[in-house]
Amino acid sequence: MLSRLGSTLILFVIMNKNINFALVVLLAFGALSVSAQTAGTTDQSTGATAPKPTIVRPAVQKERQEAAEARKNAANERKDTREAVREEKKDIRTEQKEVRKEAVEARKDLRATTTEKLKAVREEAKGNREEMETRAKALRASTTAARANIRDEAQKKRLELAQKRTELVTKRLEAAIDRVQKLSDRVSAALDKAAAQGVDVTAARAPLADAATKLDEARTKTAAVKLVIETAFASETPKEGLRTAEALAKDASQTIQAAHKNVAEAIAAAKPGLNKPRPATTTEAMVPIIQ
Repeated sequence: MLSRLGSTLILFVIMNKNINFALVVLLAFGALSVSAQTAGTTDQSTGATAPKPTIVRPAVQKERQEAAEARKNAANERKDTREAVREEKKDIRTEQKEVRKEAVEARKDLRATTTEKLKAVREEAKGNREEMETRAKALRASTTAARANIRDEAQKKRLELAQKRTELVTKRLEAAIDRVQKLSDRVSAALDKAAAQGVDVTAARAPLADAATKLDEARTKTAAVKLVIETAFASETPKEGLRTAEALAKDASQTIQAAHKNVAEAIAAAKPGLNKPRPATTTEAMVPIIQ
């Protein structure tokens, strides 16, 4: 705009042939132009400047990259650690499962071996009992025949009474054995049912096995009592033999009580806190053989 105004004034002065005035006007125009340029420069210098772009130094950029790489590596390490822990736990569970399986198989083998041994022992004991029963019956037959020849009725009655007393003792022993055996069978059936449901009944089976062994001992001792009694009646000094039979009968009674205690222990082991072993009361007071 100033350029146009200056040109117009110069043309006007030339046309009026006033050169001096034209020079004055030209100088004034130049001053105005310089002033306008200076003002524009000042305005530009004092005005708002555009933000300069941020320059990231190479060292800082490298540190940031290294930090990002470190975080990535740490995340990968944590992931690998979790995977390793999961695999280790899986291996431990598998190993524990195998150990339990081997333990179960070992218990089965042990029970099978123990069962076979007990079976052999019981068969031998049964054979001994049968032999003693046979001998006792034979002696009883001979003493019955001999008693028929006794003329003293009082002596005959004493012998008959003594024989009845001895029969009562052996019958009570046998009845006590049967009661404990029935109880043991019920407990064994309950343990089999619990084992089928996955319950560990190992602790309860041990005392039950001890009870079975003691019951076999009691049966053998009872058979021995019968044999000693019949031998005593067949001898000339029956009182000595009957004292021996009485001692054997007491021993058999204690063995039965011990078997009953084992059954109670098996029940307590199967149901902790609910059943406590109680004093054995399976046998009644022994009837004295000799009076």
